[in-house]
Amino acid sequence: MSDAPSTIELRQMVTDAVQARLTAARDDAAALDPATGDFLDQVKQLTEGGKKLRAALAYWAFRACGGAVDDPAIFELCAALELFQASALFHDDLIDQSDTRRGLPSAHQAFATQHRAGNWRGEAPQYGLSAGILLGDLTQALAFDAVAHAAELAQLPAPHALALIGEFSAMVRTVALGQYLDLLAENQTSLDGSARLARAQQVLYAKSASYSAEYPLRLGAILAGAHPVLADELSCVGVPLGQAFQLRDDLLGVFGDPAVTGKPAGDDLVSGKRTVLIELALRNLDDLHARVLEGLLKRGSLSAAQIDQARLSIGRSGAVTAVEQMLADLTADALTRLDSLDLPAEPKQQLQEIAAAMTTRVA
Repeated sequence: MSDAPSTIELRQMVTDAVQARLTAARDDAAALDPATGDFLDQVKQLTEGGKKLRAALAYWAFRACGGAVDDPAIFELCAALELFQASALFHDDLIDQSDTRRGLPSAHQAFATQHRAGNWRGEAPQYGLSAGILLGDLTQALAFDAVAHAAELAQLPAPHALALIGEFSAMVRTVALGQYLDLLAENQTSLDGSARLARAQQVLYAKSASYSAEYPLRLGAILAGAHPVLADELSCVGVPLGQAFQLRDDLLGVFGDPAVTGKPAGDDLVSGKRTVLIELALRNLDDLHARVLEGLLKRGSLSAAQIDQARLSIGRSGAVTAVEQMLADLTADALTRLDSLDLPAEPKQQLQEIAAAMTTRVA
């Protein structure tokens, strides 16, 4: 390939790399037992869709640091990022007890349905839960296989290969810790409003921003053999960009259109998520309205009228305006940092366009 791929072409090339790895994994699994081959179909379904934004960041960071247009190593790294995201989503849906993902039944629900359809022994929900955990673990292992293969294809010297895998591992650990902090925020009752907001901001970075932008940019640079200073600078672009991305996600989790997001209306409200948006609303509302919103968040299930009531309270609090301003400031910070870097024109422009797509999306 002599020319850079378009957004659609890049997305398809990443999908192809993921599916090639899944096909090989499915064959290996089926050799153990045919039943295990079917197990991986849920990964295939989840990774066929999506915008592949994390992969796009890694690809253009790789190109910005001198990587070749069609180097197979970068597509293996992109596959690793997509597989890790799938793993994180499998586990996230279990923790949040989400029934759908991108408009389809979540993996654990699909496994539970399979159990019921077969009239198998035991409890269908527990089977779905157990299979979902194992699928998330297996997909994460496939992600590590892919990043190791990327280092091999790039013929990185051993220290650089270890650095790449070490950074990928750091990303996985950061997300796991962020997921725990998110779980803690939903359950812990001893923190005051300021501490809860600080916790929500920690979750914003660790659970999402780190792997949504910071690490994809850093990993792409390392794979291309970038100087550590440039890898650090690209990573610093990714921190505010990833935070802005997650703030947009928080807004969509409350006010998003289910027909567009593929998730139920007010999904974060039903899950009782303690996002920056929610914590700002609780801090800004008077005691009576804050208690009402707090009560709704603790219910575990909400009617359409209750979701509308919660949305009205959040809107009344001024939290939406505050979050939109934070999002705009973070995006501007990321773009200013990116503009200051001495990068080739095309990769820089592509990274700017991806940043815009990440922070203005509607799904």
